[in-house]
Amino acid sequence: MGFRVRSMRRPGWLWMRIEIIDKYGPELGAYGIAVYCVLAKCADNDTQEAFPGIEYIAQHINCSARQVQKMIRLLEELGLIAIETRKTSTGTWDHNVYWLLALGGEPHSPYPEPDSTGGEQGAHELDPCNYIWSQVLIELEMHMGKSAFARWLSGSRVTENGGDTLTVKVRDEPAVQWLSGRWQDIIDEKLSAVAGRDVSVVFV
Repeated sequence: MGFRVRSMRRPGWLWMRIEIIDKYGPELGAYGIAVYCVLAKCADNDTQEAFPGIEYIAQHINCSARQVQKMIRLLEELGLIAIETRKTSTGTWDHNVYWLLALGGEPHSPYPEPDSTGGEQGAHELDPCNYIWSQVLIELEMHMGKSAFARWLSGSRVTENGGDTLTVKVRDEPAVQWLSGRWQDIIDEKLSAVAGRDVSVVFV
């Protein structure tokens, strides 16, 4: 053979039940399946909890934000996802959390599901800020290239959530200066797209 088949052992894969296409595909259509794929891409492997913003999803599948919202409502109506609205400490809207639900005959996640109060049952809690930042890092690695990413952003993490700003710890002062001077606007744009609202980053 003169070609190479894909390897399932490499990282960078998303997982989706075939029933999403076989059973729900005719009703979801191409956009619905595409939205589900982006949610699956962003979902935490253990909790199946995802935080992508509407604009982030729309950009990745080349459609309007309104179309994404329509498909998310349809996914919820079909019982494929659950939506949890999270608020800030002052009671204002912060972001939506999407849970990929188990289908018939599929084992449930061992982690707790959201309860009716908008919180979680049990002690497990995912840090949404660092999860959002991890999604931004995926985008930045592709944009910057592996060598530049490894030098300036590898190992970075969110240390403080200021609401409209995220404080991100990087490895050293040269990284702070280089990122703030050359990449600030691009990083803010990608962060806002993932978070689904205007957010900027402060490097320390």
